[in-house]
Amino acid sequence: ALFVTDAEGPLRDQLQGIGLAFFTMITSAEAVAVQRVMMAPETDDRLREMFWVAGPQRTTDALAEFLRARVARGELEIDDCQTAALQLMTLLKGELHTHMMCGLRPTPADCDANAHVGASVDFFLRAYAPRPPA
Repeated sequence: ALFVTDAEGPLRDQLQGIGLAFFTMITSAEAVAVQRVMMAPETDDRLREMFWVAGPQRTTDALAEFLRARVARGELEIDDCQTAALQLMTLLKGELHTHMMCGLRPTPADCDANAHVGASVDFFLRAYAPRPPA
C-alpha cells in the first residue's frame, strides 16, 4: 500500500505528509523528464498506458482508499473518494508543477513546497470537513 489507511494522528498532518511526498516526487527532475517523454507525440501509446497504470492511477487509487478510511472514521464527508483524490492531487500539482513542465521554473524550494502543500490541504479539508447537522 502506498498510504497507511489506519495511521494514527491528526488528519491534516497525515495529508500534509502525503501531499509533500507526492509533490516532492512529481517535481523531481527525473519525474518531470519522464512526464515530458510521456507527453511527446512520438511516445508509444502502450508505454503511456503502462506509465499511467503504474504511476498516476495507482497513486490515485491508493489516495482514494486512504480517504475512504477517513470517511469511515467520520473525519471526512466525501461521496466520491476517487474524485476527491483526483481533486487533491490536482490542487497539489498546482501552477508550480505546470510551470516546471513548461521549463519555466526550477524545482521549488522546500519552504515554497511546504506552503503550497499546506494551502492545498487546507483548501481540501474545508471542502470535505464533516458538517454539523442542520
